[in-house]
Amino acid sequence: MKPRTCLARPALLLAGSVAVLSMAACNKTPGVNQAAASPPPGALPLDPNAPTAPPAYAPAANALPQAPPAPVYRLQSREARYRYVARAEEYNNGFSDSPPDYAVDYGGARPWYWRAQNGAYRVVEPTPEGDRYYYYEPGADQPFLVRDPQYTYGYDNGQLAVVYDAYGRPMPDYTVSGQAYQAGRYLARARALYEAAQRDRHEAAYASYWQAGQNDLMRQQQEWAREQQRNADWQAWQSQNAPNAYAWQQEANVRHAYAQAYAPRGAPAYPPGPPPAQPAPYPAALPPPGLAATQQAQQAQQAQLAQVEAARRAQQAAQTQAAQAQQAQAAAARQAQIAQGQQQQLLAEAGRRAAAQQVAQAQQAQAAAARQARIAQGQQQQLQAEAGRRAAAQQAAQAQAAQAQARQAQAAQAQAQARQAAAAREQQAHAAKPDNARKQAPDQKNQPPAP
Repeated sequence: MKPRTCLARPALLLAGSVAVLSMAACNKTPGVNQAAASPPPGALPLDPNAPTAPPAYAPAANALPQAPPAPVYRLQSREARYRYVARAEEYNNGFSDSPPDYAVDYGGARPWYWRAQNGAYRVVEPTPEGDRYYYYEPGADQPFLVRDPQYTYGYDNGQLAVVYDAYGRPMPDYTVSGQAYQAGRYLARARALYEAAQRDRHEAAYASYWQAGQNDLMRQQQEWAREQQRNADWQAWQSQNAPNAYAWQQEANVRHAYAQAYAPRGAPAYPPGPPPAQPAPYPAALPPPGLAATQQAQQAQQAQLAQVEAARRAQQAAQTQAAQAQQAQAAAARQAQIAQGQQQQLLAEAGRRAAAQQVAQAQQAQAAAARQARIAQGQQQQLQAEAGRRAAAQQAAQAQAAQAQARQAQAAQAQAQARQAAAAREQQAHAAKPDNARKQAPDQKNQPPAP
C-alpha cells in the first residue's frame, strides 16, 4: 500500500504492442488465476474493478484526534521487550502473502483487514507518511502492537510497554514516556478500526491495489526478519519462548494457496503524500510498415521512454523531498507535543505542590488556632476556678463572721439574762428585809428584859 506511480514500470512501455495496451484497458485484472483456491472463511474475493479515483488517506500521526496518553507499563526483563514484535511476526507468517480478507470504508479511507480463524486481526491503512499496521490478539478490541513508518509501539493490555525503531529494535526506556501521547492516539484509532470491522459493511479489496502494495508489505516483514537474525537478544527471546508453529501452520497453508490466485504484478494504489505532478503520457505504439520504419519507431519510442524515465525520477525526487519535509514537520510536531505535555505536567505538578502547600498552611493555621483556643480555654478555666475559690473563701469568712456574731449575741444575751436574774434576786432580797424587821420587832417586845 506504499505510494507508487504508474511510471515506476517503464518495462511495460517496451512491449509497445496494441495487444498489451488493449488488455490493460479492459476491465479484467491481469495476473488473476481463475482456477486458484477459494478465499479463506469470511474473506471476500478481490474486486477487479478499482475506481479511477483512489480512496483517501487515513490521517497522519499528528493529524489524529487528541486522546489521553497511554499508561506506561514497566517490563520485568530486557529480553521481554521482544515479546510484542515476535508475536507480530507470528501473525505475519500465519497470514503469509495472502490478500486482505476485506476492506471497510472508514472516513473515506479503506483499511485492509486480515482475520485469522482463531479471531486474531491484522489491519493495514495507508497514510501520507506510509502504511500503518495494527495487530490484535484473539477477542481483543485493542492492539498489542502498532507500527508506523518511524516507530513501532508495543502494548500490554492497553499500556505502552516498549517503543521500537523502524527496524524493530527497542529504543531506550525514556522514549516510552515521551511517546505516550502518540501511543494514546494510536490506541484510540485502533479501537475505532476494530469497532468499524464489527459494525460496518465489509467490502472486497481492490485487486490492483493489492498487487501494487503486497511487495511493500513483504518488504517490511523482511526488515524485521533480517533484524531478528542480527539481534542476539531477539534470538534469545525466540529460543526461550518458541512460538506455537502448529497454531498458525494451517492458517498459513490456506492463505498461501489463496495467494497464488493473484500474480505479484503491480498497479498504482494510493497517490503520494503531496499532489504529484502530472505524469508524462505513455508513448504511442507505432505500426511497423517496414524495417526502417520499425527502427525509427523504436528510436522514437526509446526517446519518449527516456523522457518518461526522467520525468519519473524528477517526480520521485520531488516526492522524496516532500515526504522528508512531512516527516520533519511530523517530528517537530511530535517534539512540540512532547514539550507541551512536559510543560503541562510541570504546571500540574506546580499546581499540586501549591495546593498541597496551601492545605499544609491551612492545617498549620488551624492547629495554631486550636492551640490558642485550648490555652485561652485553660486560662478561662483557671480564672473561673480562682474566682470560685475566692467566692468560697469569702462565703466561708462570712459564715465564720456570722457565727462569731451569733456567739457574741448569745453571750450578750446570756450576760443580760444573768444580770436580769441578779437584779431580780437583788430586788427580792431588798423586798424581803422590811418583812424580816417587822417580824423581829414583836418578838423583841415579848421577850423579858435582860437581867
